[in-house]
Amino acid sequence: NATVYWPTDRIRALASATCGGPDKLDERIRNFIGLENTDDSLADVENYWRRVDNNLRNGELRLLFVADELPRELRCVIEFLNEHMPRIEVLGVEVRQFAGRSIRALVPRVVGQTERARQEKVSSPARKISLSEIVERCPDWCRAFFEDLFEEANREDFRVVPGTKGFSVRAVQSNGRLVTLMWGFPPGSYGRQAPAIDIDLNYLSPFENPDVISQAVTKVAPFKLGGTSMLTMLLDAGNLKAGRDALSYIWQLGRRIRAVP
Repeated sequence: NATVYWPTDRIRALASATCGGPDKLDERIRNFIGLENTDDSLADVENYWRRVDNNLRNGELRLLFVADELPRELRCVIEFLNEHMPRIEVLGVEVRQFAGRSIRALVPRVVGQTERARQEKVSSPARKISLSEIVERCPDWCRAFFEDLFEEANREDFRVVPGTKGFSVRAVQSNGRLVTLMWGFPPGSYGRQAPAIDIDLNYLSPFENPDVISQAVTKVAPFKLGGTSMLTMLLDAGNLKAGRDALSYIWQLGRRIRAVP
């Protein structure tokens, strides 16, 4: 079963168009998470989008069906999906209207979450994959690639962070802020049959022109641009050296990011 991942930049662009522009979208997000409109809040808004991206990548979602009345057939479908999708919460929100002489009341009612499904979601959080599991899930020809990647990242004092499907490599700045340099995934992640390396230009653009990054890595390795910001390389036995050359550039960029005060 293939998992469809909709890049965050597309969602952000759609939300921006709906809100009337990026500034108004940022204002709504600040209001939503309780921030004042200051220069410091810009980093918090960016962190919000990073959390959105991580949740989408890891399949941690809440799917809502909202209507004034939910048919019985739809309620059954919602309950079925909710019980069989342990990491995605599926709910229906029925909003009934009651009108009197001078008032109108909207009364919401949540349907679809059975007690069994609720207990399973509480007791069975998404398990993070270990780095050794990532290596084991890879074909023999690329296991050394990932083992060397982990060793090099640790030697460069970058942080390797396991996720539910793969891992990320992050540079730690002097103020403690983490900047994601890249992601790596074994075969089968997000419907891709080959091991993969992802680079999100949105995370790196505050430190280097995205076009410069894109040209640097695509010059040495077969990365493909998806959407407007995601560079992806599918590994095979013939392009591992090219992948290592691209990682050398990423480590160099990570050193510069780490040195930013």
